[in-house]
Formats: sequence, C-alpha cells, structure tokens
Amino acid sequence: MGGIAEIISLGAVVPFIAVLTAPEQVLQNPIASRIAGWAGISAPREMIVPLSVLFCVAAIVAGVLRVAQLWFNIRFAQVVGSDLSAEVFRRTLYQPYTFHLNQNTSTILAFVTQKVSVVASGLQATLNFSTSVFLGISIIGALLAINAPVALATASLLGFFYYIFARQSRLALQKNGEIQAQESVHYVKVLQESLGGIRDVLLDNNQEIFLSIFRKSQRRAAAAGSKNYVTGSIPRFVLEPAALLVLVGVAAVLATSGAGLATMLPLMGVLVFGAQRLMPTLQTAYQMYA
Repeated sequence: MGGIAEIISLGAVVPFIAVLTAPEQVLQNPIASRIAGWAGISAPREMIVPLSVLFCVAAIVAGVLRVAQLWFNIRFAQVVGSDLSAEVFRRTLYQPYTFHLNQNTSTILAFVTQKVSVVASGLQATLNFSTSVFLGISIIGALLAINAPVALATASLLGFFYYIFARQSRLALQKNGEIQAQESVHYVKVLQESLGGIRDVLLDNNQEIFLSIFRKSQRRAAAAGSKNYVTGSIPRFVLEPAALLVLVGVAAVLATSGAGLATMLPLMGVLVFGAQRLMPTLQTAYQMYA
C-alpha cells in the first residue's frame, strides 16, 4: 500500500506542475482530456484544485502508511524478541543440574539479556530493509514511467554507489559486530565476578582493577558500535550534494537541448520529488544492512 501511495503521489506531480505552468497544454493530453471530461472540467484552470487535492491526499496517505509500516515492523520484532528471550530462559531453567555446573553463568546471562535483543534488532532491520527495497522499487518504477532515460540513469548511479560502499565496508561491519558480541559477554562476566565476590573485592581493595577492566570492555564495544553507525551514515552525506549536482546537470542538459520551461519544470519537479523520496529509502536499506 505504501508503494502504491508513493506511485500516486509521484504521478500527480507532473500534471500538478504542468497545470500551474502551462495549463492549456494539459488538456491536449488524451488521458487528461478524458479525465477532465468525466469530471466535467472544461477550462484548464479548473484542474488546479482537484490536482492539488489529489497530490496532498496521496502524500498524506503515503506518510501515514510509512508510519504504520514502521510501527508494525518494530512491534513485530519486539514481540518475537520477547518470546524468544522467555523461551531461552525457560529452557535454561529446565536443564539438569549437571548442565549448569558445566556452563558459564555470564555467558547464559549475556545470551538471555543481550544476544536475544540483537536477534530481535536483526529481525527488525530485515523487515525495514525489505520495506525500503519495496518502496524503492515502487518509486523507481514510477520515475521510469514518467521519464525512463533520466530515471534509469539516476537510479543506476545511486544504486551502484550504495553497492560499492556496502561491498567495501562489509568486512569492517562484520569485524565490529564480532567485537560487540565478544565484549558484551566479557563485561557481563566482569560484573558477575566482581559483584559475586564482592567480599574479596572489598578486602583486597580491588575495586579499581575491576572498574578498569569493565570500562575498557565497555569502551571497545561502544567504539565498535559507533564505527558501524558512522559507516552506515556516511553515504547520505556524500550522496546529498552528489544528487544536487546530478539535478543541476539534468537541468543544464534540458536547457541546452531547447526544451521549453513548460517541459522542464514538470520533469525537474518530479525528479526532485522522486529523489527526495528515493534517497531516504536507499539510506534506510543501507543502514539496515549495516
């Protein structure tokens, strides 16, 4: 539904801008002429209000559906994560005593409290990634229907950039994820050992030793998470000025080719609006991958 709303909102941009810049040319289009006749519209200026309403409704519906989809993804991942955590804890409690004697309690604690949350976050990222891919395909399809050469070139450049960046950063992302997983077990173990043996810690005055170990482990985990976050955010800040340059280039090509203002404005409007919709979608998909 979100993809359909995006297609409708993009499709409404061209006639909306066209009716503002060259209303007399709109009714020359056979489809627009039939729709106008069905709606009882005889003058081009009478199409401004209906097209404005259509554009606003489509944009609002698209926004509402995106929020609803985001809420569903988050809620579903939270429910699955909660059930999975409870199931892991239940199975742990029902294990025989010999099992607990041979297991490291800090490992079990880290798995129940943190690793399951990571799995839930991964599920949420997968759902958000799938949603972003579907929306991206819908937006690209709408742009292709409006102007295939320009839309194909723009989408190919953006997609190729994200593919190269994802391929180059894959190993670093994987390494940082492994560091976070290892350090989460480590600092839980430090907490358990220090608090479980608090009597010896106080008698030997070892508070600073445990604190130093805990702080180093936390900082390594936080640094790895920060690196992954920065890696996931970089493409956005690189692509925003790059997309602006592409739009300027398209405008220059259209102007030098002799295209009139009535032709340029609707096309540039839909490209700007499409890029504004497409770039956050691609960025979300990349961040979910990261």
